[in-house]
This record gives sequence, C-alpha cells and structure tokens, in this order.
Amino acid sequence: MARKSPLGIEGTSLTFRDPDIKGRMTVAMVRAKDEGGHWRTKRFPVESWRRDGSAIIPDVAKSWARETRKDFIKGKAVARAATFQEFAALLIEEKAGTVTEHRLQRIRLVAEGLLKAGITDMQSDAFPIRVRKWIDSLYAGWSFPQDSFNRRKKKTPLSPATKNKHLIICRQVTSLAVRRRRLAYDPLADLSMWKQERKQKAIFSIDELRYLVSNKARYHAAKEKARLESVITAHQNNGLTRTSAVKRTGAEEGKHWSTIYNILKREANDDPWWLACCLLVYTGCRVDEAMHLRWEWIDWKAGHIHLRLADDYGNKSQSERLIPLEPELREILSPLAKPDGHIIPAHIRSGGSGEIRRVGKKGGGK
Repeated sequence: MARKSPLGIEGTSLTFRDPDIKGRMTVAMVRAKDEGGHWRTKRFPVESWRRDGSAIIPDVAKSWARETRKDFIKGKAVARAATFQEFAALLIEEKAGTVTEHRLQRIRLVAEGLLKAGITDMQSDAFPIRVRKWIDSLYAGWSFPQDSFNRRKKKTPLSPATKNKHLIICRQVTSLAVRRRRLAYDPLADLSMWKQERKQKAIFSIDELRYLVSNKARYHAAKEKARLESVITAHQNNGLTRTSAVKRTGAEEGKHWSTIYNILKREANDDPWWLACCLLVYTGCRVDEAMHLRWEWIDWKAGHIHLRLADDYGNKSQSERLIPLEPELREILSPLAKPDGHIIPAHIRSGGSGEIRRVGKKGGGK
C-alpha cells in the first residue's frame, strides 16, 4: 500500500509508491495544489532510507513543491490548462439575468467558433495571434450553418466595429480567468483594436457655407425689408390702409402681422452675424477665438493673422499661433479695416446678451 507523509508545506502532499523486495518505498509522488483546488503531480525516485525502512524525502522533491506552490500563489502557473470555452461558460453564468439573451448568445457563438478553429488554450503563447487571425477571417453571417436559408451568398468581411465587439467578448473571458486566478495576466490585453472610420455628419454643406459668406446673406435684411415694403405699397395702391396692407402681407407670407412690423422697423444695415461667419469659415477658429480676433493682429504684408493671448481671453491650449489670411477673407476685411480693436463688435461678441464676456464668465447665445 502507498503511504502518505506531509511535506511541511501548506497546500502540498506526498505519497510513496512501488516498494522493492525489502518493502522499501522507491518512488515519491509530490503534489502541489493551486488556488482553484486543482493538483499538479510529479514523481521523484527515492535514493535513501532510514534504518526502519521508511523512505527519506528527496531534497529536490521538497524544492519542487515549494517553488510550484510559490508560483501558484503568485499566479504564474495553474494546475491544468485554462480553456477559453470553460471560462466562456462561467462568464455566461455570471452575466445571466444581467444582460440580454442576445448578448449571451454572442458569447456562446464566439466560444464555439474558437473551438471549431482549435483555439482553446489561453496559456499558449500563440493564443493572442490565433484569436486575432480568427476574427480577421470571419465574414458576415459566419455563425449561421452552411445550409442555413439566411446565410449570405456573398462573402462580406466584418466591419471593424463588429470585429471589436468579438474581441471585447474574448477579453471579458480572459479577464474572468485572471480574476479566478487561472491566468497570471490577460493575454489579450495588449491586442490592438481594429481602427474604425469616424463618420461625422457635416454641420453645414458647401452651398450653405457659400451662402453664409455671400453678399446675399450680408444684405438680406435690407433686401427683405425692401421686398416687404414693395408688397405693402402694392396693397395700398389697391385701396387698403397701411394696417390692412401689413396684415394682408402677413397672411400671404404665413407670418403674424406683428412680425412684419418688426422686420420693417429694422435698420437696413449689414447682417450683424455675417462678419463673424466669415471669420469662422475662412480661419477655422473656434468660436471664442474668432470673437476675440483684433485688427492689430492682422499682418497684411505677411498674409497671416497672429492669434495671441490677451487679458480678456485665453484659448483652450493657452498657446499662440499663426492663421493664414485667405485671399477671400482679405477682400472682405480690407474695406472694414481699423487701426486696432476687436474685429467683431462688442454686442456680437457678447452673444446678443449686451454684456461683454470676461475670462471665466459664462454667457449665452454664442
């Protein structure tokens, strides 16, 4: 019979086997247990015995048990291979009831797909590379059976966003293995994500930008006032009073008659926001930067605007820079040029609130 003897190291045990003709045990089987309760065993030959015939534990066996146990505690080794599918099942159990069934099904499909590709051992050095190649090889509808009616006829590669979703699932599984002390580190932590194209919808179309900097936008207030005056005059010539003519015009324009009066009371000046739009379009400045541009910062000969830091203004990066003076902007600013001061009037810089902004003071309407 085999005899058991303690090694004096917590989490280890020793079993003697294979007695010789004198009844002495000739093999020492040393076991070390990891944090998950699993064992790793190694055999060592016994080379010396006591007078009573009992075996003397080899020093190399004690050393192996001590170092293996230390590696287990540090998380450098595990008693058996950590398979991806095993921890995918644990992840599903952990997330059941907290996420949708569709999400759980996606985890199952990824685990099954890796199993079919022979990717199971998370401790393998090739595991990260094989996972990435597997995700790269997928096509749209890959999870459907070959004879499925819904399976796509054409092979369409997965989008970067979908590939990243699969990689995130794989990372959740490996991260769980790390938390359960079955992996010393996450093998997929350094695996880069697929780059996704950022589709940002333009705020303005090119035609809209052209209109914002055009003379049509600049003088639209005066033209609108003159147009309404001609319509009202035509109604008066047909025998209507001024008030009746204004109300008739409002009904035809789909506006309240008081709105027509407000338009008629406006001064026929340039649109107050036209110059601000020109600066924004042609310089590419942020709103606050454009509002604080000054005439003395324009170098007409060098053809640039020197955006500087000022007492009443500090930009996002707290740095100065040169802005090219586009030919179209030069033509717009030249007739309006002044020796110094802000390019944009104070009432526009205040955002219509009538109060000029200071650093750190919030306003409305910019």
